[in-house]
Amino acid sequence: MSSFILTCTVMAYRATVHKSTKCTPNLVMRGKEVPLPTNIVAGFPQNNQLLTNRPLAYVKWVRSVLEMSFSTLQKNLNSRFRKRI
Repeated sequence: MSSFILTCTVMAYRATVHKSTKCTPNLVMRGKEVPLPTNIVAGFPQNNQLLTNRPLAYVKWVRSVLEMSFSTLQKNLNSRFRKRI
């Protein structure tokens, strides 16, 4: 039971937008958000299925999303750092 609670807690933490980065840890580390239980009930967006059928397009998409998220992360952290000084 305690491992289930810990799993849910970590999942919630990783899906929460952080104040300093303005991104979720999932987006920063994986380049995408992790499907939540609501996705299972409501279904997944249709555009994701197009990418998974074409592996090269998916790899390019993940790379572009990661580059964009790291760029945004760097800008947000720099602005946060300047505010503290």
